[in-house]
Amino acid sequence: MAICTGSWLPPWEGDSMHERRKQTVCFGLWVFIVILAWGIAMDQQASAHSHPGQTRVVINLPSLTLRVYQHGQVVEEYPVAVGTRATPTPVGETRVKNRVTDPVYYPINWGEKDLDPIPPGPDNPVGTVWIGLEWPGYGIHGTNNPNSIGTLASDGCIRMHNKDAEALHDIVAIGTPVEITYEVVELVSMADPWPSLKIHPDVYNEDPDYIEAAANILQPLGIWDAVDRDRLERQLESPPDDTESFTVPRNERSVTGSKDASRMAP
Repeated sequence: MAICTGSWLPPWEGDSMHERRKQTVCFGLWVFIVILAWGIAMDQQASAHSHPGQTRVVINLPSLTLRVYQHGQVVEEYPVAVGTRATPTPVGETRVKNRVTDPVYYPINWGEKDLDPIPPGPDNPVGTVWIGLEWPGYGIHGTNNPNSIGTLASDGCIRMHNKDAEALHDIVAIGTPVEITYEVVELVSMADPWPSLKIHPDVYNEDPDYIEAAANILQPLGIWDAVDRDRLERQLESPPDDTESFTVPRNERSVTGSKDASRMAP
């Protein structure tokens, strides 16, 4: 059943009191519907940001990167600074607890040391954004030292360029899952002709098994038997000083077999 029919006119342009009342009611309903639709859209947007299955943040310490995943796909990747070896960033799973723009910075034990809080501005160590985590004292934030990004520099927090932290602030919501990992080997691409891996330095001297890490990636792909493991082990025997990418070495017998099979195909 239609609520209102005909074209809408401002209430003061009707020809009669009845028409004016009708137009006023229609106008009020129209405004109500617009506000209701806007509220539903905002609620859906907030839910999409905070729903664990839709948006999550993954920080990999060895690669010094922060990635945003939506529906299982990487949609953003940012360089970061992480904790030093003396104050390492912890590994584990947490969530976003709060978000603050133009934060005031309170130095550690500032009251006991008679230090003053640092107001928002260019000297603020956490930059223009603070995204607090459920781990007390830890957060993702901007910086007043952009040259530190890409290094081990913080007391355990995750530093970003201010513009990147501001962009992340607009993506995440309270409750967004955050995972911090220590993956020294990552799958770069499954593109033909063969997968590529990226290997990262052992930044915290954890002495990880690079071969095992590579096997854990390649075995589920069903190609482990076709990998030249001797060449792969030589490639991974010493941790790199910097991130490196390479194509997974392939067993020559598997390459020859695939060529022979292609020649036999009708």
